[in-house]
Amino acid sequence: MDPEEKEKSRTAPEAEETIRQDEKEFNEVRQRYKKLRSEQRKLMKNYLEQNGFTVRIPNERGQGGKGNPHYGRRKRQPLPEEYDLSNWMWMDVELGDMTYLVSLQTFDFDPNSHSYHVLMDRLGIYLYRNGSDKAPAALHHMLETGIDLPMNTDKLDRLVNILRSISRCRESIKQDKGYAYLNSLYPAEEGLFELILAHDLQAGGE
Repeated sequence: MDPEEKEKSRTAPEAEETIRQDEKEFNEVRQRYKKLRSEQRKLMKNYLEQNGFTVRIPNERGQGGKGNPHYGRRKRQPLPEEYDLSNWMWMDVELGDMTYLVSLQTFDFDPNSHSYHVLMDRLGIYLYRNGSDKAPAALHHMLETGIDLPMNTDKLDRLVNILRSISRCRESIKQDKGYAYLNSLYPAEEGLFELILAHDLQAGGE
């Protein structure tokens, strides 16, 4: 055996061990990240409930929604390998007669490249329309809040204020106040007026 082949045979077991250690560490970090996101969602849920909101629980544990850990298995065209989507998390939040999707990741459209992106750990809000709990239009009409995980008291208060502002804005619309008036009334939350307007246009088209 020439020296080069001898060196390869000697280092191969070491390389395999390094790969196994990296894989183990990667999976441990991924599970820790998922656990921390779940804890952040529970923190938001508790804070919203303390401030008069109702948080709907679509699963038995009462911590909000999450994706299917076996996503792709039962699709009409199944994925080549199923995918663990349980790190995709959200909550359904109610205030009065309004229901919101509060997402722990938000969609964004880049007008320059025309590309869609998912901003992980950036909170997004979508206003459900006509009482529906489905959100196919959230991809195009989600309010990007500018709030990133992890949460603190200031961020929690900002989330509460945004949701309350949407509710007040919607009540003003019900009172037939003009859109120009609303746009000047709530200038602090960029995108808020557009969210409400998009919601009304969708609802009007149904």
